[in-house]
Amino acid sequence: MKKWIQLLLAFYCLYLLLFVLTHSVEVSTNLISTLDLWLHRVVPSIVPMVIVSGLVVVHPLCSKLLYPIIHRVIYFENEKAFSLFMVSFFTGAPTSTILVAKAIQKKEISKQQGTLLYSTCSFISPLFLLSMVNQTFITIIFGTQILVTFILYQKGTKKLDVANPLFHQLPYQGYTQTLFEMIDTLPQILLKILATMCIITIIKLPLEQFSFSFLPYALDVLEISLGLHHVSECIKWDILQLSMTSALISINGFAIWLQIFHTLKKERLTFTPFAKARIIHALITTLVSLSIYICLSFFL
Repeated sequence: MKKWIQLLLAFYCLYLLLFVLTHSVEVSTNLISTLDLWLHRVVPSIVPMVIVSGLVVVHPLCSKLLYPIIHRVIYFENEKAFSLFMVSFFTGAPTSTILVAKAIQKKEISKQQGTLLYSTCSFISPLFLLSMVNQTFITIIFGTQILVTFILYQKGTKKLDVANPLFHQLPYQGYTQTLFEMIDTLPQILLKILATMCIITIIKLPLEQFSFSFLPYALDVLEISLGLHHVSECIKWDILQLSMTSALISINGFAIWLQIFHTLKKERLTFTPFAKARIIHALITTLVSLSIYICLSFFL
């Protein structure tokens, strides 16, 4: 079976090479469109969130005020863990995973707490969603994503060692160090996203020439920016568009999965909890968002 898969991949790579050589104008046009999407949608939505969230994590005033209250309802081993949880809703993946992995490496949070955070709290930047998602569904999307994240995290806290006092009080690093870290990591994040979008565009383009209408939509899970753009532009049936949008946002796209896998591998962290949580998150959010939409349509 493995040999057959390798053979098919080899044939596709050859077909891809021939397609690029014979459809150079079409490839160039699609790459320019991808670059335009990255420049005008991805960059303006990700950069502000990364900068603000990075500074918030350094000295999280909100988490200091809210932690004593929230800690009584939902367990976090320290303020750092709570601040990472809050920031994950704004910075989005894979940046949130990078922040969590660094916190584990510096022993600011335990490995167990960090695993729960990066697996359940892999959110998408709100600015990104506002620029990519149909405004009709934006409230439902935001509500269900946050609700299900809280539910999955709360369920996961049952496995944490709440009696371990080791990580309960820890100092935060300085603003200067955080700024230098952002200068180092932000260009890498943006360029990785762009490179992934270009790779996915080239891989998808030959397949979209086939008459199988479901194939382009199946390939949308590869990259969330291209996927959400394609769904919003091509899917006209509201229920189908909402369900596909909700599922794509929860899954994050396999391009983000690869970046997160690379981040976790460098820190010797397990990827499996993340993959399982994303699939469960996608199933629940899709069902909940559809139920809310149908109820609202029926009563309103």
